[in-house]
Parts: sequence; structure tokens; C-alpha cells
Amino acid sequence: MTDKELLLESTESFLKSLISKVANLAITDNDSSTPFQELGIDSFRILQVIKKLEEEFGTLPKTLLFENFNISDLSHYFVNKHEHTLARIFSMEAPVPAAPVQPATEPLIKSGPVVQPIAGKSLTKAQKTPILILEKEAYNHPELGELIKRLFDRYKSEGSASRGTRNIAPNLFIGSDKRGYFNYSRSKNIVLVYAYTGPKEYFPVIAGEIYVHCINNNFELNIFSADSIESIGNAPFSATPFGALQRILDIQNFTLEGGKMRRLRYQVAKFEDAGNCKTIEYSNGTDKETDKNIAKIIDEWCAPRTMVNPLIHIVKEEILAGRLSSEHRLFLTYLNEVLQNVILISSLSSEENGYLMDLEFYPQNMPLGGLEYGIVKIIETLAAEGYNMLSMGGTYGCKLEPSPNADPELDKALDHLREQNIFNVQETFNLKINFVLRTALFFCAGQKETATPTMLPTLSCPLPILRYKLQMRNTTQLFLNCKWLLRHMKKTPIAGMYTKHQKN
Repeated sequence: MTDKELLLESTESFLKSLISKVANLAITDNDSSTPFQELGIDSFRILQVIKKLEEEFGTLPKTLLFENFNISDLSHYFVNKHEHTLARIFSMEAPVPAAPVQPATEPLIKSGPVVQPIAGKSLTKAQKTPILILEKEAYNHPELGELIKRLFDRYKSEGSASRGTRNIAPNLFIGSDKRGYFNYSRSKNIVLVYAYTGPKEYFPVIAGEIYVHCINNNFELNIFSADSIESIGNAPFSATPFGALQRILDIQNFTLEGGKMRRLRYQVAKFEDAGNCKTIEYSNGTDKETDKNIAKIIDEWCAPRTMVNPLIHIVKEEILAGRLSSEHRLFLTYLNEVLQNVILISSLSSEENGYLMDLEFYPQNMPLGGLEYGIVKIIETLAAEGYNMLSMGGTYGCKLEPSPNADPELDKALDHLREQNIFNVQETFNLKINFVLRTALFFCAGQKETATPTMLPTLSCPLPILRYKLQMRNTTQLFLNCKWLLRHMKKTPIAGMYTKHQKN
């Protein structure tokens, strides 16, 4: 074994020990290739891990555990970037022989419901079973890469096209017929399907396959959906309201006229009266000064927020480097030649014939109507290009109306969180409500009599910490923390819990 291989082995052991202690999780020798999210390391724990690592290595990128998905990747990062620091750390340790690190037994591609490696066989000749794989690995696979790209280009919707999906739900569940796939996330034994990409008629088939996979592996299946799912096969499902999908349809005939547009018309006019305003499309990388100004707006948007999704820092770095994907378009709104806001839109499928308003950035002191003005100009641009729709994406946490088959306990828990304004989505919702048709979003899960029983580790977490965690712009973690809260409430009376921490 070479010196570098020995250093890499020692680094893996060091990171496993450190992460296990900081995150209070059991990490085994076989977890080197397991994504951090599947180990139960959420965004809150990631910040704790990075803070601990910085005690040894100095300032580190806040996106470190997102760019390096598992302990193996992270070990290579530190060996390549901090070899001298590692040598110092290990020279200070007691000379106790390290236990050998066993190679990861989890294959690159897993087939369900019984997970097995494909043993080098061509995928076209292998037995027809679902495939479970990290999305970034799928794109590098000689056969799966082309399949995923073809399905994505043809069927991409808001869930799959969003810039954040790769971070929120990095795993793929590809149906046995290879006609569609799910983006999903897993933490311990909770599986959350975040997005489906494929034809509508194939959804019941692939939903049945992932349900069987979850039952066989003692996982709890949850699906984030714009449709209220009542059952998968013969298994009844609940559908609990948890958000709104908001779209501007028929943009060819969009107008600011009429009583319903009175408020929007006022806001746009207010911004126009503030000075010389314009919205232009900008091609990333064509002007370094503009790229820096965009990054400055992103920083100003982040400044007042206590928690920022690491995705935002990744997007900022891509823009500064001129590497933003061609899937996205940037629109910049100026007032008197000063940049006021930045809106990033992502293309949807030809069937949808539109775009998703994916990310928007603006400073706190932006004049009234700045964002609304920019959105109206984007609508005019897309309509002139022949598109039919601009989706403003999902707003998570709000409740448009009751659901007849909601999970009563989860629904009650979410209502209490809304009363406490923990989701803090009213500003975003009010912006979007000026424009659009709203469709409810649901958490769909197997009902009690059929769902696989699940027990998450009981955490001691006062309300201020819970509030901090639930305000994160990470839908998967938001959901997982809501599931944890529901279990916590079963042990702690809801009223008592909030009374106890009322002063906070």
C-alpha cells in the first residue's frame, strides 16, 4: 500500500470518527460511499460538522459536504487539499494500529425490490428490475446517461427542472421499463419522492415499484405531489396539504388590465415611476463586471437571512466562473442603471412549453414593485418567443384548502406550525398570488394500517432550534423535520410544548 493510500485510509477513519461524534450518528466501515443525506446528516448537522473541521483545517467552503457527497469523496478532498495538516494530525495521535477499513459493499447500481449488483451485464439484457443510483453517477454511466438525458429533455417539469433538485433529491429510482424515474431522498428509513420525470400514464407503474421496494426494505414511502394520491395499488394513501404550485398560464394573452390585476398594476407602475427602469436578458460569462454585480446582489439577498441553502453559494460560484448551465436563463432588472434584482429561469419540457422561475435575488432596499416589474417583462419576452406558461414554482408550508384524506395527526401538527409562522412563506406567497393560478401540493404517504412502522431517533430539540431547522430552504429536510416533530408531539403534548418555549 502506497503512502497516499495509507493517508487516505487514515483520513476516512478520522472523518468517520469526527462526523459520528458531531452528528451523534453511528457510522460503520461500510458507509464510506453512502451519501451524507442517507446517513441522516441534514443541513443543520452539516454546519456543525464544517465548524468542527474548521478547528483543524481553517476556513472551509460551506458547500463542502454538498460538493463531496460521501465520506470517500470528502477523504479525497482533504488528502488532495490538506495533506500537510492531515500528516500533522496523525503524527499527534497515539500509535494505535488502525482497524482496516472495509471497502463499500453497496454497488453503483442497485436493483429493487431485492437490491443486487448487475455483475457487469449489459443493462439491456439484465433482468427487468428498477434501478437505484445517484443522479450524478447515472449521467456518467454509458447506457443510463443517455436514457436519463432523453427522459429529462422530453418530460422535465417544475420538480425535475429546478436548479435545487440535484441537491434536494440526488438519488434516482428508474422504473423497470425505463420509461420514467423519480428523484428521491432518503434519511434513515424515510424515503421522500420529490419529483417524477416521465409520461403520466407510467406514474402508477413506477409508484407501485417504489412502494414494493420500500416495503421490502422496511422504508416509509412519502411522495411530494401536485395530485392527491388516494392509493398505490391496493394500499391506501393519505394526502396532506403542504404547499401550492403556482403557474401563469396562457401568457400569450397576459395583461395588467382588469380588476384582478389592480394590485400588480399599481406595484409595476410604482417601480416605473421611480426612474429609468429596464429588464434585460444576460448571457452568463460575457461580461465579468456584470457577473460580479450579480454575485453582489446574491450576497445582499443572503445577508439578512439566518439560514441560506448551500445551493445558493454553488450558483453564485458558477455565475462568477461563467459556468451557468444553458438550461437556465438570467434576467436582470435595472433602475437608473443600478442592478436591482436577478431572476433565474429554467426550461421545461416542450409539452409544458414554458419556463420555471427558479431563483430570484434582490436586496432589502429594492424599491416597491421591482420584482413584479421584472417578472412582467420576462412574461412579455417568453410570450414573444411563443411560450405558453411561466411557472413560479412551489411555495411550501402553506395550506390552500383541507384535504378529505389528509393524515389527521400530520395535518394538525402542520397547522400548529403555521400558527407559529415557522414556515415564514407569506411574503413569497403574496408575491406569487398577484399573478397566478394556484394548485395544491400534498405530502402523500401510506396510511397507518399499511405503512411500514418507523422510529426516528428521539432528539432533544427546543423550539428555537426547531424553528431554525424548519426555516431552511430545503424541502426534503423541511419534510423530515416535520415528520420528526409529529413523532415528538406524540410524546409531548402540543400545547405544553409551545407553552414551555413561548418566550423564545
